[in-house]
Amino acid sequence: TVSAQVFAAEDIDMAAFTGNERFDIPQECQNLDPFDSDYLIKATNAPTSVPRTWEVLGDQAVFYDKVYEAVGGDETKAKGIYNCALFDKKVRGGLGAKYGYEGDDGYPESAGSSSARTATNSGSIVGDPYTDSSNVPCAPGTLELGLPYMDGYRNGQRFTVRLCQLPNLRSFGEADNPGGRFSTRGSSGFGIVNSRVSGAWFKLIEDAKSAGITLNANSTFRSMPHQQALCQANIKCKNGDYSKVARPGNSSHQAGVAIDFSDMDGEGGGSCASRATRLTDPKWVWLRDNAEKYGFKQYSAEAWHWDALPEANRCGATP
Repeated sequence: TVSAQVFAAEDIDMAAFTGNERFDIPQECQNLDPFDSDYLIKATNAPTSVPRTWEVLGDQAVFYDKVYEAVGGDETKAKGIYNCALFDKKVRGGLGAKYGYEGDDGYPESAGSSSARTATNSGSIVGDPYTDSSNVPCAPGTLELGLPYMDGYRNGQRFTVRLCQLPNLRSFGEADNPGGRFSTRGSSGFGIVNSRVSGAWFKLIEDAKSAGITLNANSTFRSMPHQQALCQANIKCKNGDYSKVARPGNSSHQAGVAIDFSDMDGEGGGSCASRATRLTDPKWVWLRDNAEKYGFKQYSAEAWHWDALPEANRCGATP
């Protein structure tokens, strides 16, 4: 673990190092030395009853539950402590890696924690993306948006979604940018997805870049109010025809699994035999040939929409 004697707090711009001000970092967190062993206590009056081990602070959902319990159910205080903890972990872990401490998270390990270190998100889909993802960490390279977690939906059924920002995917979508009617909390102009698919999407976008393909998005995660507004604005959806806009509660965007890519217009039919195509578009061709390797396919009716929904109208390299 990196020590306070090696690096001074002023060696680094805290917010810049984390890459984003997405955590709503309390000012008091930024004014303290992140290498101080009492950092969390000083920053947030965090109860000393909360153990600062890798297992607890490495799983933010567990950490939040413990803090919430320790502060007697004070949600505002618990969230403040939680956000400071995210900031603290990001700075310590990032500096640890920067100065040669591979995998360092800045916290002491307790017995048996080595196995916990390996239980991280990778470049593939983690489990069923249409189930609760609150205990699935955001993949390396992506950015944790923090609490509160959001409601996701599949076939009208609600579940909890932990959201991660993709810093390698610029998005022009309203929900992905601050200041909009349906802006997702912590958004800053980049795609936002379910933690279960964050590693797979991050790697796909990185690999596309390596192949000379730059992908941007028009829409990623959507909240229920956002999907309801889209439905009300579409005459077909408003009157019960969901062929153009998904019924609220049934869009894979609401699960944080789908991405609508920009500059990829094109409509098709209801099966892969009549799928929408853009055969002269290198971006679409690359996705057609490669997206399935990461667990994603194209919705046959829309050239721009790609997700991990296991249905017959999702098309890969070979329909």
